[in-house]
Amino acid sequence: MHPLMKRISFLSVLLLLLFSSCGTSNALRSSGIGRVKTYDFYHAEIPDSFDGFRIAFASDFHYKSKYKEKDLNSTVELLHRLQPDVLLMGGDYQEGCEYVEELFARLGEIKPRFGTIGVMGNNDYERCHEEIVTA
Repeated sequence: MHPLMKRISFLSVLLLLLFSSCGTSNALRSSGIGRVKTYDFYHAEIPDSFDGFRIAFASDFHYKSKYKEKDLNSTVELLHRLQPDVLLMGGDYQEGCEYVEELFARLGEIKPRFGTIGVMGNNDYERCHEEIVTA
């Protein structure tokens, strides 16, 4: 690799519904998390300020159907350990409007340096859309 190449790490935290553990480090394996996969991107045109930047992605919580409180606790703990610079959330957060506030209160404990960015999933448009936006 060229010495001027800079690295951005993309940390994909794939949740319970994937039921996979391939490629997961034992140190990163947690209850309710199917897999943590790290992708490193190198390119000479990445600005120096982004060298070593860490992006975490989590999606498809479907909280509280199969993904329970202990799983959420493990995910919050894992995301703290990963220390992302930014957290991207891919939607399908809930399986009931009564769980939205609890889910986002716990996820709000994660304080990436550049914040958290989330999008809605199809489940989130079907129900609880306003509750999710508010939370």
